[in-house]
Amino acid sequence: YCGSDSDSITIQYKTLPVVSLGNDSILCEGNTLELKVSFPESTYTWQDTSTDSIYQISTPGLYSVKVQNYCGSVFDTLQISFDNIPLPDIGNDTTICYDDILLLHADSGGNVYNWSTTENIPSVKVNRAGSYWVKITNANNCTVADTIMISLKNCDPDIFIPNSFSPNADGHNDIFNIFINHISYTHMQIFTRWGELLFESTDVNK
Repeated sequence: YCGSDSDSITIQYKTLPVVSLGNDSILCEGNTLELKVSFPESTYTWQDTSTDSIYQISTPGLYSVKVQNYCGSVFDTLQISFDNIPLPDIGNDTTICYDDILLLHADSGGNVYNWSTTENIPSVKVNRAGSYWVKITNANNCTVADTIMISLKNCDPDIFIPNSFSPNADGHNDIFNIFINHISYTHMQIFTRWGELLFESTDVNK
């Protein structure tokens, strides 16, 4: 009786790696894109020789990765561009007079305008105190924004006219002046109570 014997072998089936970086893309200025590749028992080599499975993009350019395992290697590339939408400028914080109207203009080549006033046009008119902002979105869905703070003040002129003066050259109350805030004047006439013209000047210093 000769007996029996046995043996076994294990076969592992491996395939070429699969990699896809996605379609060429346009990013908004200031944004970043994270690329991830993952395939079991593989190594990764990017265009700058880095070997991580995750790659962070913050500048435009052509990006590529080689994924390699026992069966061989595969490549993929991705072109990244950036869209630089101009920042809007609706002005510095300012103060306007009551009843005045301020035009805020935010045209920066965008496609969609969203104001804090709920309007959707490039320019709006405001006449109340508060914080106003605009968000502008272009065709690539890039969004920029600007804000302005508006304050109000009373701009009605304050006028003070003295009811007497003593032009006797003693150094006290010798000069007659009209004191006016917010506006200027260039013509003054003084009459008697009967309408007789006593004095006239077009020089505010006289």
